[in-house]
Amino acid sequence: MGCGPAFRGGCLGAFWVNNSVSYENSIGGFSFGAQYGLEVYPKHPINFGVSYSGGPVYVGVGYEAHNDGSSKEKWTSLAATYDFSVAKLYAGYGTGRDAADVSRKNVIVGFSVPVGAGQIIGSYDVQDQNSVRVEQLFSLGYKYFLSKRTNVFAVVANDNKAPVGTNKSGY
Repeated sequence: MGCGPAFRGGCLGAFWVNNSVSYENSIGGFSFGAQYGLEVYPKHPINFGVSYSGGPVYVGVGYEAHNDGSSKEKWTSLAATYDFSVAKLYAGYGTGRDAADVSRKNVIVGFSVPVGAGQIIGSYDVQDQNSVRVEQLFSLGYKYFLSKRTNVFAVVANDNKAPVGTNKSGY
């Protein structure tokens, strides 16, 4: 499970939690999942997520924390998509603290538009750390589907907050 329905940038640790107990269930368009890590480090990570998917709408919220009593690590996320058939819009918001007690906020909006055997993809992403903007990323690309489960993509991105010479990719 890990990270609930977060878009990106929010996980406190590994995407996979070993030695954990998980529960997941779906009823109608609603889904719920929860997980407790039994012996991962001494932090015992917990996370849960709730989502709704019906027709063109998806909305999800997730929460993750390390609950060893001394750590302030936590992350809350909200994600949504709407499919207009000719284009799909994405949005996500996350807020929390990391192990160094740095406050982080992340907002992303994006789109995909079917074109031929692929999609034009794009996004705008901002991230603040302790109220200072550290990322402001624009990206635009094309994703080509080789099969139902395989694609290749090319993306051009610009992060005007990145130090000179920093390489980043994503959409």
